[in-house]
Amino acid sequence: MENNKRLERMWLCLCCFGLIGVLVLVYYTSYNYHHYTGTVIEKRSTLWGYHLVVQDEDGNRSEIINKEDFHIEKYKPQVDELEDKIKKGETYDFTLIGFRFLFWYENIIEVEEVD
Repeated sequence: MENNKRLERMWLCLCCFGLIGVLVLVYYTSYNYHHYTGTVIEKRSTLWGYHLVVQDEDGNRSEIINKEDFHIEKYKPQVDELEDKIKKGETYDFTLIGFRFLFWYENIIEVEEVD
């Protein structure tokens, strides 16, 4: 009986630490704003949003995403508006939030065309 209580407490502690970790991650990704300037090489629609492959002036390529994000109050109309602005072969200054890690991509907040 005492082993069961000890096991329950251990699982409760693990769940609490996991929840705290998720909250810290959400906080970090919500405030990691930065800019990236590059030319759109590829656009494709996926289940999670619109993926873009962008190449900067040094030839480095990055994959970013345009998707809904309730943390920053970005919903389907804003996603569609940004997607209509972005054309393949054009150069843009992207304002991004988040970071690239495994299957996570930086999300587009704003986009301005560069001449």
